[in-house]
Amino acid sequence: MKSTFILLAGLLGTAAAASSAPGDNFDLYVNGAWERDHTVPADRTSIGMWPDIQAMAIEQSRTLVEEAATAKAPMGVLYTSYLDQAVRDRQGLRPLQTWLAGIDAIGDRAAFAAAIGQLARIDVGAIVVPIIEEDDGHPGQSILTLREGRPGLPNVEAYHATEGPDGARREAYRTYLVAMMTATGVPSPEAAGRVDAVLALEARLVESQLGPAAQRDAVGSYHPVPVGELSTRVPGFAWSSWFAALGIEHPDRVNVAHPAVLRAQLEVVAAARLDVLRDLLRLKLMNTYSRYVDARTGAARLAYHGAALRGTTAEAPAWKRGVDLVTNLMPETLGRAYVARYFPPAAKAQAQAIADDVRTALAARVNKATWLSPSARAEVCRKLKRTRISIGYPDTWPATPTVELREDDLAGNVARLTAWRFDQAVARLKQPLDRTMWQSPVSVPNAYASAAANEVIFPAALLQPPLFDPAADPAANYARLGATIGHELSHLFDDQGLHYDADGRLRDTWSATDAQRFETKVNALVQQLGSYEPLPGHHVNGRLVLGESLADLTGLLAAHDALAAKPVARSDARHAAEQRFFVAWAQLWRTKYQPAYLRTLLQSDAHPPGAVRLSTVRNVDAWYEAFDVQHGALYIASSQRVRIW
Repeated sequence: MKSTFILLAGLLGTAAAASSAPGDNFDLYVNGAWERDHTVPADRTSIGMWPDIQAMAIEQSRTLVEEAATAKAPMGVLYTSYLDQAVRDRQGLRPLQTWLAGIDAIGDRAAFAAAIGQLARIDVGAIVVPIIEEDDGHPGQSILTLREGRPGLPNVEAYHATEGPDGARREAYRTYLVAMMTATGVPSPEAAGRVDAVLALEARLVESQLGPAAQRDAVGSYHPVPVGELSTRVPGFAWSSWFAALGIEHPDRVNVAHPAVLRAQLEVVAAARLDVLRDLLRLKLMNTYSRYVDARTGAARLAYHGAALRGTTAEAPAWKRGVDLVTNLMPETLGRAYVARYFPPAAKAQAQAIADDVRTALAARVNKATWLSPSARAEVCRKLKRTRISIGYPDTWPATPTVELREDDLAGNVARLTAWRFDQAVARLKQPLDRTMWQSPVSVPNAYASAAANEVIFPAALLQPPLFDPAADPAANYARLGATIGHELSHLFDDQGLHYDADGRLRDTWSATDAQRFETKVNALVQQLGSYEPLPGHHVNGRLVLGESLADLTGLLAAHDALAAKPVARSDARHAAEQRFFVAWAQLWRTKYQPAYLRTLLQSDAHPPGAVRLSTVRNVDAWYEAFDVQHGALYIASSQRVRIW
């Protein structure tokens, strides 16, 4: 299978030779043989080093989960209920009948609002989606944020498309919804008409929604409102019925992420027929739970969510999907077992040492950024100094679920666990946040940063080969783990993180002049990103991926500086270490995608494709020196390279 990307629009095509010079195509220079020899399996959206890291972690988790299944321990019971497809096929949609009947019984707008709240507790989002998160205006406290429901298609244009890829996706989505409606007992001809009414409603709803790039705006997504004023500021919804259904009593205030959007959507809802609103909820329920019932319903889901959106024509093995489910719904239970088995204290100590080195290097870079005022630089360094770097696992583990789990009731298990997790979050609304306890699954290799908490987290599953190996070459460890640490740290002062102070409060600490200078610099990166064309006719949305791309560049530079500070005996050894560093970085981002999945990513994901992330090197002076790059498609004159930190 040929590579599915064009590295730079107008410069390189898919037929580029694997023997490319570093300055022409660094991806093919490092990864050409790998790309030539590997294809994307039918059940995978992509392959590469990051997917390999994830695959290793899930295999490790599988061992633990299957041991629990043999012992009939709680997470093993959940796993067994997923694997027993024969039971699910016999049951059909019977496990969903109580919820379907509740939707059918909706007789007025208050009952509709209550149903939205009830369904939200079991992870079915529609119209108004509740999210309990840290309060940007009051660090250390939680707040209920109200967001609009997500559309079923990945982009607004697809709702009106009649041809081309978007038209094909719309038709696949319609076919899927008709299958879901029919599965609930509605005759086929009637189901098609009812689905068309829901599609028309969804099209009206998405017209007012913000694009994915605008939804990244931290300042624009924070609008705290006293609950007593909610009905006035966002009218047209039975808020009291919704709160009661969620089990949230007497909240003082909520955050309405996008008030104008939510008002517009509720106006659409107010004008819609009640029977169409009921069908919308029916299909939202089916979309969430179709993966937990009979195989026929699951196959209809795969045709849309798999083939149409992700390019996968086969499902992952049942064991893998079962382990994913345990990971998502019982992360604390699995995490404790994972750390005990796979993450020794020595690995934690060495990873912490790399993190300390990278933080020091990053602070030094900030102090040299003379385009920023001294006061702004001091504020960034103050934030960096106070940032909590959590390695491996939390100091305080969250509570483990206390719900009934049955081997013959998968959908019920999922609903009970999901509702329990939601109720746990509700209980935290009235309590100070415990900074020693974090919710990220330690068995998933996915680091993240929280500007509101001023914290970066690196779970145990991430801190293993090939990303990190205590016995490996330092050049590889710094290029991979070091750059990842620098990436997450830099999110705390990227285009969104800069709006938070050292305490995690949403408060600008830079002057207007500082902010304008930063915007000028990042605009250069936005333009550079927009020149990439990963699929013919599909360019990168530079503004959408700006935060991740800023973090890639900053993290790579900080990791390089941290490595360069390490003593090396001979100059030729230093040069070799520099080359190994950048090669290890390029290997980290080698990726091949299903074309349909790559198209979905380009439309909606804030993370750029792997080849784009790998090409960050073209802004790094040390890369040019390490490989003597003086020309080529990747070459940028020194004066034109993007330099921020």
